[in-house]
Amino acid sequence: MHDIKLVAICEPKAGISQIESIKLRLSFDTVKANASGDIWVFHGSSFVCSVIGRSSQHLSLQVQHPWLPEPLVVSFAHASYSTEDRQTLWQALLNDKSTSLPWCVCEDFNVIMEPQEKREGRFFCNNEGRELLSFLKEAAIFDAGFTGSNFTQCNNRQERARIWNRLDRLLINSECSTLTSFVVVTHLFLLEVIRDVWKQDVAGSLLQILCSKLLATRRVIRESNKNFFGNVFGAVRTAEKEVLRAEIGVENDESEEAQIGLNKAQAELRHALLLEEQFWSQKARVKWLWHGDGNSKYFHATVQQRRMQGVIHRVRDLNGDWVEDDEEIANTAISYFSNLFSGSDNADLGMLHLILSLIKREDNKALEEYPSIEEVKWEVFGMDRDSAAGTDEFASKFFTFMWDILAQDVYNVILSFFCGAESLHFLTSTSIVLIPKGDPLSLALFVIGVEVLSRGLNSLVAKPGFRRYTILGGCEQVTHLAFTDAVIIFANGSSAALKQIMRMLDRYQRASGQLINAQKCGYLMHPSTSPARRRMVERLTGFSRQHFPVKSLEFPLYFGRSKSMLTGKCVKPYWEE
Repeated sequence: MHDIKLVAICEPKAGISQIESIKLRLSFDTVKANASGDIWVFHGSSFVCSVIGRSSQHLSLQVQHPWLPEPLVVSFAHASYSTEDRQTLWQALLNDKSTSLPWCVCEDFNVIMEPQEKREGRFFCNNEGRELLSFLKEAAIFDAGFTGSNFTQCNNRQERARIWNRLDRLLINSECSTLTSFVVVTHLFLLEVIRDVWKQDVAGSLLQILCSKLLATRRVIRESNKNFFGNVFGAVRTAEKEVLRAEIGVENDESEEAQIGLNKAQAELRHALLLEEQFWSQKARVKWLWHGDGNSKYFHATVQQRRMQGVIHRVRDLNGDWVEDDEEIANTAISYFSNLFSGSDNADLGMLHLILSLIKREDNKALEEYPSIEEVKWEVFGMDRDSAAGTDEFASKFFTFMWDILAQDVYNVILSFFCGAESLHFLTSTSIVLIPKGDPLSLALFVIGVEVLSRGLNSLVAKPGFRRYTILGGCEQVTHLAFTDAVIIFANGSSAALKQIMRMLDRYQRASGQLINAQKCGYLMHPSTSPARRRMVERLTGFSRQHFPVKSLEFPLYFGRSKSMLTGKCVKPYWEE
């Protein structure tokens, strides 16, 4: 899935004698190693790498590539467990430090800087962090940050004996600011755990295989969240108590140790509050965190608001009566959709001739082809990463982040769908969603439907005996005007012409399934039209009379000469400009 041109391996679990054969199997051109043979760096011919320093704990290279604006110094380190040996490493790295070029230091340092980088095991000691912090200060480098899991290493023991740490990190100097678009750090620990789950053999159809793997992945993620974060809300309460205890301790003891304890408690409280805020941010699906209030109460209120907006209080049944009981609402919805999707197809196909054949055979063949895996990836990555998770609890961000692992299984399911495979309830279960008029799907269907109606009304003009709407000589004949949510039809007042128009509207309703609400429709006629003619129009159409002036798209329709009282509001903005 990736065309990797440079990769570094720490602790390869293979002898240095195998390095050349592994290089060939991985299709790299060059490989370099440190003095102890436990750091390997493979790269392709597009990279020019020269060794500027090596020891038993590190390997430093000067890297050049056409995409890089200038040479880059990269140091790969695998620090010793011994504090004394690590001092040797810090000095060796300082010797390789460039005075002007961008410098990156990465890999396993075997030391943490703060208590949040460790879970379980013995308590964090401030001296542990000072060692690495001193090196950062002297080398003038800083942590580049990361995405993904908070930890990069686990001892894989059971229950309370299991310890999590963040031992791997990327450090950069200020000169790396020109490379910010190239530098992305992702912790792949969770990725590897999910990869192991995904490798398990699962029996069943392609859909069943994908569903089973997603369920297993969900269990793993839940367990990881439990191990990493624990009880988010309980952690906040505990941290608040610790801060209160530390504040009381500082009041009674002004020693440096008491102040350090307070600082530590405050840092843990900030971290706990940040986790709680992130929880509610994801729960509320607020995509503009920096525009809102930076507290969990805001997100909690947003969640409650979304829940209230999603409640259905009452609906109309098939008889037009209001139903308010929850059970009756559910039964009404089931009855409606059961009739909608299981009823016989009585659509009138007599208007199909109005739809011209515009698709060529080659175009139709292309539309019938199965999508490629790149097309599926494009669609997946085009989804809103911050959208709400489905009933399977996976948001689209999960599929983009795990795409390298999930890609083939997801693609196989897509192909099986196009081959007519039966969908499982695990994938098709969802909530009832009211589709607004602005939804792309409903908009496309509306445009297609109105196009058929428009052509149907225009076809009446060519029929013999049809009496057109009278207009000035030399003007193009206009049968109707179609807008987003309204249609204005220009018709002759004769009964014959109205009957033909109403027959066309009736055929359109039967062909499209869209129904005309006569109560929202009306007709406009000259004020001097006889009552007998008006009654005839109302009898044939079922529409009620409206009187001039009326508004259409906020613009007045009136009879007679132009009046400023009618058009003033429309033209006033242009006068002001």
